[in-house]
Formats: sequence, structure tokens, C-alpha cells
Amino acid sequence: MQRATSHDGSLTRVEFSGVWTMDEFEPNKAMLAQLEAAAPKQVEFDMSQVTAIDSAGIGMLILANDRLTKAKIDFRLVGATGTVARILEVAKIREIITIV
Repeated sequence: MQRATSHDGSLTRVEFSGVWTMDEFEPNKAMLAQLEAAAPKQVEFDMSQVTAIDSAGIGMLILANDRLTKAKIDFRLVGATGTVARILEVAKIREIITIV
């Protein structure tokens, strides 16, 4: 998986691409710590280029939501399509995390 971070005023956008698996858990935990330290007003995970996600990826999204929300940072997912969108739907992530 690849990721790129950009900033636009109070919004930090993290664009992910590729397959999101257990191998991404530790690197993404470190990224979350950096986001918490930077304390932007809003964080958006762009999932439009993610081609697959496993249960560890779902767990990371929930962890991101928990940590960023506790840090008073608005968090949302955008752009999920195809299989990834379906997995998020089946996992009922929309009940926990804002999906645009």
C-alpha cells in the first residue's frame, strides 16, 4: 500500500492506494500518532485507490476514528468504490465513521 498526505487549510487528506492488509497496521499507527500531534481540524482518508481491505484494515479505520475523535479531530472516509465500498457496507462502518 502507498499513502500520500496533503494539507489544505484545516483539512489533512491522506490518500491511500493498493491493498490494505495487516502489514499496514504498524505504519498506519505511526501515521495516526503524527496526525494527532499535528492536530488538524479535520482528517479525511481518501479510499478511492484502495483495491482491497481486510479485517486488519477495518480495525485500523475504527482505531483511527477512535483516536482522532478523542483528539477532537473530525474524521471521515471518502471515495471508497467497488469491493472496498461493499466491505465497508457489510461491516457497517457507516454506523461508526462518516463516509462521504
